Amino acid sequence: MITIEEALETVRHEGYVVLKEKSYRQAQERQRIAEALKLAAEDRIESVEAWARGALAEERRIRDRLTFVYGVARAHGATIEELSGSQP
Repeated sequence: MITIEEALETVRHEGYVVLKEKSYRQAQERQRIAEALKLAAEDRIESVEAWARGALAEERRIRDRLTFVYGVARAHGATIEELSGSQP
């Protein structure tokens, strides 16, 4: 009759690791949690990147609009001081 220790030694010798069921289940749960956290982080990154793209596009749109308005105001006689808010 082979003992548990002998069986374990045979398994280890072949390059395997033996875990008790409780340890195996805990390791699976830790892996499941780690994968869920990774997916949540990836989703958050996508969300933040989409927000940043939208914010930058809006900033460019506003900049272009203000440049246009500035040009129209100058063409209608507004001074640089008036447009910069230097005059009270």
